[in-house]
Amino acid sequence: MKSSAERISGAPINPIMDTETMDPRITPAEAALLMPLPRSSQAERIEAIIATARRERDAAIAARIVGGFRAIRRFLTTLRRRDETIAALRQLDDRQLYDVGVLRGNIPAAANDLVGPRRAA
Repeated sequence: MKSSAERISGAPINPIMDTETMDPRITPAEAALLMPLPRSSQAERIEAIIATARRERDAAIAARIVGGFRAIRRFLTTLRRRDETIAALRQLDDRQLYDVGVLRGNIPAAANDLVGPRRAA
């Protein structure tokens, strides 16, 4: 059975836009917005660019996160080495400390020098 619009124009009408079978709560303009748009090569290029940008962004974020964890690991390793050095120096008597050129009060500073210079943040 032909719809009234099809009978008038003689051309087949898109069933989604057919006002006789369409849900009365949806206007034809709203129904047109629900229709899928035809794919153009420009839209595909734009989507490809966006996908590439997202992948690169994700890779950059992942690299920053990994770099942050590496920095934390370096810091904790340096801190552990410093504590081990302080503990080893505190086990020495004053004469042994004097032989290596360290005063008992300067053990933390000497440990910092022995472990390595601090890098600027």
